Amino acid sequence: MFKKHVLSAAAAMVVGAALSAPAAAQVSINGGVQARLGSISRSGDTAPKYDNTVTGVDGLWFLFFNATKDLKGGYNAGFSCNTVATTVDGANGGFTAEALPVRHDWDGFFAGKDNYSQSQGGFSSYGNSLGDSTGPMCNDEVSGYLQTPFGKFAAGHIMNPMRLLYDGFTVNPVWGNQRGYYMVADVRGNALRYSNSFGPVNIELQLNTASDAKANSDASNHDKAYTAVVTYEPISGTVFGLGAMDLKGDTNAKYVTAATPNKHSAWGASAKTRVGPINIGYTFTTGKNEPEENFAAKFGQDFIKDTDHTFKVSYDMGQWNFQGFFSQEKFVASTGQYGGFFHDTRAGSTIPAFGQLNIKRQNVDLWALYDMGKDVKTYLRFNTINKKFTSPDQALYSASMRSTKFEGGWFINF
Repeated sequence: MFKKHVLSAAAAMVVGAALSAPAAAQVSINGGVQARLGSISRSGDTAPKYDNTVTGVDGLWFLFFNATKDLKGGYNAGFSCNTVATTVDGANGGFTAEALPVRHDWDGFFAGKDNYSQSQGGFSSYGNSLGDSTGPMCNDEVSGYLQTPFGKFAAGHIMNPMRLLYDGFTVNPVWGNQRGYYMVADVRGNALRYSNSFGPVNIELQLNTASDAKANSDASNHDKAYTAVVTYEPISGTVFGLGAMDLKGDTNAKYVTAATPNKHSAWGASAKTRVGPINIGYTFTTGKNEPEENFAAKFGQDFIKDTDHTFKVSYDMGQWNFQGFFSQEKFVASTGQYGGFFHDTRAGSTIPAFGQLNIKRQNVDLWALYDMGKDVKTYLRFNTINKKFTSPDQALYSASMRSTKFEGGWFINF
């Protein structure tokens, strides 16, 4: 019911804006809904009583509202509002904090938690990928922009452009498989972005800042993230991408660190091409946190480091579309006693102070989609994720957990 009220209110707002807008203005709205029925099975070294199967109905919906004004002479002004209501994607849903074989007193991010959704189920819970939960409208992105002959300038609450390395190369039908981005570069908040194209080359430059006047002298030069993403398309359908981010402080408290000065950095690369009916894509991202300038020198290792490789292959056959994804991720947390210890939920023991947790994650995601026409598709999906947890501080410590989801459903876009 709440979803219907939001959609009705948004539609009324758009219609009203369109009727009152001057002739030079254009207003558009588009959205979609995905419904899915499936079951998630957990197995392996889960927390006690969580080697189970859960069946349910969930899904997502999105509503994008855009308005532009033609200012003549190559200038345009515009506004964008993206609203998304979603539940956790695929087999990720099985990795709730309660089910993990290892826990940490900090957020589940540091114990390898996959499921960041605000609720564990349902249909239209607002997505909460560490910051994506402000709503009910424009909870995903909101910005105003000015297009000029010299490029596009945008300001607002804007996703980090490192996401483009996944969106344009290895994203699945529900914008999933962006694990690397969420782990190493998902900085959201107040931002200024500059975009421009030079023939086959496109650039995206973004500055994120906390814009907090309460910052004291020690922190006033921190809480900024600088990001640059460049894509190059030498021939149609073949694209290469490269991106890098440097963050001092933390603009939205996602990359928690133990002491100041702190630093987070990330970079990534992507490529895709098409061979007949087959599309091939690849994305690589890596990032790390450093809570102190001399942490690595002191302990001989990075504080937090994550590396992700994601491959995509898709094949078109008439009204059928087949998509397959494989990703390999290695996550190393040397947080030690900062924020508490790591806990083995099976044995009830604690990994020693300054302990290190290593997680290897493998993801296989297979889709078969059928186009019914009129922007409606049905699909079947198999998704399985396996994680292996180890620690060099406890040679005998090892845990493997698997989450597998079978689901079917449909997409409707309008």
